[in-house]
Formats: sequence, structure tokens, C-alpha cells
Amino acid sequence: MAEIQLPAEILRRGFFFIDTPGLGSAIFENSQTTERFIPEIDVLILVTSYESPLTEDEIRYLRQASASVRAVFVVVNKHDQVCPESRQEVLEYVAKTAESVLNGGISKLFSVSARDGLAAKQANNMEGLRASGILGFEEELVRFLTAERSRLFLSAMCDRLLAQVESLPDGDGEHLASSLTTLRQQIDGSTEGKDNQRQSVAIGSASVQLDSRGVTPCEICRGVVHQVLDFLRQYQYDLSTRPETQEQHAEQGGFCPQHTWHYEQVASPRGTCTAYPRLLNAVARKLRAMAENGSAESEPWHGLMESSCPACKVRWETEDKMVRSIVLKAQKTGEFQQRTLPALCLPHLELLLRHVDDTSVRQYLLLREAAMMERTAEDMQRYAIKHDALRRHLVSKEENDAPLLGLQLLTGHRNVNAIFTIRDIL
Repeated sequence: MAEIQLPAEILRRGFFFIDTPGLGSAIFENSQTTERFIPEIDVLILVTSYESPLTEDEIRYLRQASASVRAVFVVVNKHDQVCPESRQEVLEYVAKTAESVLNGGISKLFSVSARDGLAAKQANNMEGLRASGILGFEEELVRFLTAERSRLFLSAMCDRLLAQVESLPDGDGEHLASSLTTLRQQIDGSTEGKDNQRQSVAIGSASVQLDSRGVTPCEICRGVVHQVLDFLRQYQYDLSTRPETQEQHAEQGGFCPQHTWHYEQVASPRGTCTAYPRLLNAVARKLRAMAENGSAESEPWHGLMESSCPACKVRWETEDKMVRSIVLKAQKTGEFQQRTLPALCLPHLELLLRHVDDTSVRQYLLLREAAMMERTAEDMQRYAIKHDALRRHLVSKEENDAPLLGLQLLTGHRNVNAIFTIRDIL
């Protein structure tokens, strides 16, 4: 078995598509493997084609699956290669045959062109995607798995329990059978209102769509980290080799606490020992002066940490440049487009909103941030559920990244927005 993970929204919901080896294969084990897998599936998607609709092997497979599969989607592919009249004739034959084979079981029929659907998706052509039949198939599959699957699962459990109750001696299981029958009727009729409610929620939130990449870390945070790191790489060299840089660094009060430790990560111990004696001696002179002139009793102590951190200056300049670039890009296009708007953490969203005057754009930014947080919250919940259920091997990459990403959405990157607290104190 080969497992492939793709950034597709339909897969993010927790669905797993298993492409079986197929039926009627020249290799006997392929058909045998496919048939043995039938009891494991929630929905059977049988793909046939207009060239040879429902072959003998496919009909035999449907008949075998009807005993354990409660939902079957029959997809007839290559409808771009037949005329509308022939298409209708084939669909009527497939629908009639599937209904007779499944004995009235749940069956849904779709006519698609996989080739046209792929081309439409690559070109971002929604009209072409809908004409291919792929969009309608995906929408119905998602609706079925999210709204009806739970009802089918509970109904199946009731059927299994009823079968066990019937094996009890006469009279012992009558009350249980009656209760189970009533419960099954309640289950079958309880999801209609919920289905409508879910559809209305989906329609209400359709104004903001996240692309297939899902939620990504804040682009402004990433830019700041990159620029500050480049600055520190050069600055630490100047500090260790140039006396004038050491003197200036001492006069400015050094780095802020956050960037002091960023500096320590890129500098060598020898470089630090060359760069920092001037600053330590300058602070020592200040402490001695405070002690000798009586300031020990009267002046506040927070002034001991004052500095004009050069790395903070790089950070603020980078933030300002990136925010202005995003706003300028929006003004040129007339709107914030889905594929051009970068992901933002909450602090940088607030910074961007200060530079946006258009109310509709502000509304879109707020809705998009809410959608990203809701999506990440779902991924975090899925991670926790799979972890607790000992299904950790089923955790997707997006779910695995969710714990750190959720915190970054709220506060930004740890090497960037922790400075807010220090800046406020200073």
C-alpha cells in the first residue's frame, strides 16, 4: 500500500479514499484484495465508463457489496465522449441495473468527465468544473459523509442489535426489540432538520474561502524573522571587530532583552567577549553614579533597562514596509484577492487594519482571520481526538502543525511578537 497526502479540502475533513487494485484483473490477488476490503468502507464509489457501463465484474462486485455497504455512488466517466442522447440512454440503463442489484439500497448516480474536471480545476474555471459533473459529485459526497453517515452508522448498529435480540428465547427480547425499533425510527427521522441547518451555516460562511494550502504562518512574522536574522549576522561581526560599533552599541544601551538572546544564538563566545565589555562597563558606571549621587532612594529603577535596540528598529521598518506593500497591492487590484492575501497573526492583523480605510476590506480581513482560526481549531480538535483514540498514525500534516499554528495565530511568531511585552514595559 502507498499512502499519498494531498492539500485537498475534501480530504482535510478526515476522509480517506482507498483506490482498490480493481476487479477482473489478470492477477487473481488484485480482485481478491478488493473483495476482502468491502466490509471496511463507509461509501462505495464504483467508477464505470460510457464505453462499457457496468461490466459483469462490476455488477458482481455491486451484488457482493450490497450485503454490507449501505451507500453506493455509481460514477459514469467520460461523458465528454458521447452525445447527450447516448448519455441519457446509458444513465437510464445504469440506474435501472444498479437499483435491481442493490435491492432498493441507497444508490446515487453521477455523470462526469474527469478529464474536463481536471482541466477546469487547473484553470480555476468554476463553470467548466460544474459542467464536468465533478463539482456536483464532490458536493453530494461531502454532504452525505458529513450529514447522513452518522445516521447510517447508528441505524446499522440498531440492525445488528436487533439480530442479536432475535436470537434470545421467546419473550425475553420482545421489550428490547420494541425499544430498538423505536430508536431506529427516531434516528432515521432526526437528521433532516440538522442537514438543513448545516447547509445554511455553509451558505452563510461561503463568502470567505481558504485556498487548498490551508492556514499558513503569518507572512509578516516570517519576513521580520528573516530580516532581523540577516541584520544580526552582519551586526555581530561588526560588534566583534569594530571598536566604533562597540562604542555606539554601548551608547544606545545594547539590544532589548529579546534580541540580546537572538544575538547570542548567532555570535560566538569570543565575539561576545569582544563586543560587550564596553556596554557592561558603561552600565557599571551608571550604577556607580546612581549610588554616589543619592539616586538609590529617589529615582525609579526601570530606567536601568532603557535601550535603543537596533534590531527592534529593523523589525519595525520591516513591518511597516510589508504592511504598506499589502495595502498598495490591494489598492491596485481593487480588492483583497484570495490567492494574493498573505496569512496574518492577530497582532499584525491589527496593524494592517490601521492602514485600511475601506470598510468592506476590513470586514473581509476579519472574516478571513475568523475562518483561519476556526479551521485551525478544528485541526487541533482532530489531533486530540486521534491522539486519545490511539489513532496517531492517522494524523495529517495539517493536524500535526495545528498546535503551534494555533498559538502563532493568536500571538505571532515567538521571535517577533514577544517584543511587544518588553516594549510596553520599557
